[in-house]
Amino acid sequence: MRVVPDAFSGLTSAGEYSKSATDLLYLSFAALIGTNYNAITPAAVRARGLVKMKTLIGLLYPPALLVWFITLQLKKQRSRG
Repeated sequence: MRVVPDAFSGLTSAGEYSKSATDLLYLSFAALIGTNYNAITPAAVRARGLVKMKTLIGLLYPPALLVWFITLQLKKQRSRG
């Protein structure tokens, strides 16, 4: 795996390859919940793909989890009677 220093624009830089952990954490949560993350933008192609994939997972995981819980409850009710 190769490190691309300028894969994201808008990150505060503390050194040549060092990026702020809080900025990356912000991007991570913003991508997971599907909100607007204009402050930090993925510049590299792989970074854009990663952020899109994380956003898609963040949007699809809660409904899939809800359906799974409902299915478990329905199976439990059917087995009781």
